[in-house]
Amino acid sequence: MENILSMAFMALVGWMAAKTGVIRPGGATVLSAFCLYIICPCVNIVAFQVDRGPDTQTGLLVTLVAAVGIQGLYLLVTTLLAKPFRLDAVEQGSLIYSNAGNLIVPLVTAMLGREKILYACAFRVIQIPLMWTHYPWLLNPKAKTDWLKLLRNPNILSVGAGLFLFFSGLRLPGVVSGAVESISGCMGPVSMFNIGLLMAEIDWSLLLGSVRSWLIALGRLVAYPMLFILFTAATGVTARLPGAQEWLLITLLACSAPVAVNVAQIAEVSGGDGPRAGAVVALSTLLSIVTMPLMALLYQMFC
Repeated sequence: MENILSMAFMALVGWMAAKTGVIRPGGATVLSAFCLYIICPCVNIVAFQVDRGPDTQTGLLVTLVAAVGIQGLYLLVTTLLAKPFRLDAVEQGSLIYSNAGNLIVPLVTAMLGREKILYACAFRVIQIPLMWTHYPWLLNPKAKTDWLKLLRNPNILSVGAGLFLFFSGLRLPGVVSGAVESISGCMGPVSMFNIGLLMAEIDWSLLLGSVRSWLIALGRLVAYPMLFILFTAATGVTARLPGAQEWLLITLLACSAPVAVNVAQIAEVSGGDGPRAGAVVALSTLLSIVTMPLMALLYQMFC
């Protein structure tokens, strides 16, 4: 709760900067691009610059399997709910894709240490390709996926580079490593400051009166994380495998995070309802101050 409140205060600073005119309109767009295409790739690479011991490899495998399982479950459940509840593309993307990078990476760093970022990135390894292929397809089913452009995406490239460095045992040169680590350290403040800028542009009177937006936000923050808790408790893996409870706690944090900022950014460039997506991102981010500690508590009680 303390770490989440600290990050919320960073968002408040961004909101105040926008409201007082310190940051002009459009500043959020620049920061979004900086975070998405520069900071996030650096985080992906740094996360895999750890010793490849037996426990580390086991933890990475467990979190990867959990990420595949839960993302598959989220896709299935959302597909089944889409027709009866008339979920549009933005709503489906909001339910499936969480802010597993911008929020979770700095949160895990503060709570458990930088060496644990690896397990947070295991979730991103699965989510990033899906978010950049499945979600744009939801927004525009007739559009063809540009696979070459996708492979050139810095986030995809950095994940591949990180995995290569991890399994090869290679390390970045000292000067390069220092620069990449310094840039990756900006993830928390820049991301939360940017969220504050986005919140300043939202008409909260319309958002807070939208019952549907509240339901989508609560689905992302409560219903979907509960699926992971039930899934983990049913397998009993945390009781049988030493270290699994902590590894999967990180996956739970990723599952219980608010709607991914990329959901609004991709909607904006793919012809979706970007402002509405941004509003749901903002609402879920505020509510997550309460729901994320609650989900972590339920996980530790039952798993």
